[in-house]
Amino acid sequence: MTRTFTIQTGVGPAGPQGPAGADGSPKLVNVKTDHGAIGDGVADDTAAIQAACDTGKNVYFPQGIYKISAEITITHSNDTVDIYGFGGQKFIGDGTSLTIIRQTANAANGFRVPGTSSYLEWHDMTIEGPSAQTSTGIGVKADAQLNVVWRMHNVVMRWWNIGFKGAMVDATFDTCGIDGNVTGMWWTYESG
Repeated sequence: MTRTFTIQTGVGPAGPQGPAGADGSPKLVNVKTDHGAIGDGVADDTAAIQAACDTGKNVYFPQGIYKISAEITITHSNDTVDIYGFGGQKFIGDGTSLTIIRQTANAANGFRVPGTSSYLEWHDMTIEGPSAQTSTGIGVKADAQLNVVWRMHNVVMRWWNIGFKGAMVDATFDTCGIDGNVTGMWWTYESG
């Protein structure tokens, strides 16, 4: 399946990589074609996904099952300008039944956002823990204590101890599912 992105930026039509950044490079990277992820549910894609996240660019996960065996750390969540005009990173899949990121280590989180400020968006994917009975990890965890803004659209969190955990200033969940977690969400509101 090929996915085409049409992104309105006010400066003309954008191609499948989105508009170019200030240095001319695309603001969207593909975990398969740009970073070597396999997405077959067997190969360990941890290093490729971490490398894509480390670019600070928006990350596209084409259809596949991406096996991870360690926590993915997102360190550029507040210092990039993304394709929608906000600061932060976006993680984009092809749909909850088509793009699955599957953690295989029982005690590991899926994604972790360290730091004091972050803006993240997740679109069209499932983020799975190893199993509802054995996972002690958190699907997506924000360590920040202030200024955390998340947007989730069409995302399923499945088989985690806690699906989402963090201190939020603003969060939007649109057409999301929480399936088989011990605790679905654990939010703390933090005012500035």
